[in-house]
Amino acid sequence: MENCKDNTTLYISNLNERVAVNELRKALFAVFSQCGKVSDIFASKRYKLRGQAWIEYSDSHSAGNAFSVLQGLPFYSKPMNIAFALKFPSSKTRSKSYSFMSARKMKCTHSSSITTTKKNGIGVGVGKESKEEDKRERDETTKSAILSIKGLPEATTDQMLSLLFKQFPGFQNVKTDSEKPGLASVEFRCAAEASTALMGLQGFRLNATHTMEINYSNSAN
Repeated sequence: MENCKDNTTLYISNLNERVAVNELRKALFAVFSQCGKVSDIFASKRYKLRGQAWIEYSDSHSAGNAFSVLQGLPFYSKPMNIAFALKFPSSKTRSKSYSFMSARKMKCTHSSSITTTKKNGIGVGVGKESKEEDKRERDETTKSAILSIKGLPEATTDQMLSLLFKQFPGFQNVKTDSEKPGLASVEFRCAAEASTALMGLQGFRLNATHTMEINYSNSAN
């Protein structure tokens, strides 16, 4: 780790090769941007580059944080292998036929997806606006500062889940249920802040088979 203290680029392997490249880039951005400012992402449909990606951060601290926190994270049903890369792929490798989406464009896509349209993809919510609207109305009188989470992969840890929720104001802590895998609770300072997180992450796809279902906890005051 000492030799990589100034490195801003990560190399990701063991990615699911069946995921479409555009969806993969968006998903990677959604996950890795939780650890810091992502400057660029490269992934390609080229045969020799399938199942791999490169993530470039604006600073080494963010890269180091992602290396530690996201190592082994279940991503489309496969645990990610993360290593520091010597450099980001050259412009020659990133040929026009295998061009990548800029981080700025992905950020816009991710922001609009997770808060409004919720398009398909890991890290990008699933579009169910009308159902979510009805659910929010039903929950209006039972709001609390603690959210109950269902639909998590068994390998999900407190640290992994906190990455998703700490981006919302008022985040306090998260606790997965050791006796009932797939369940967790997340606490915020107040019900209003919990509601913001619920609306932002409801229907968030963690992988191809697991989608988060979020409700207000009945045990909260």
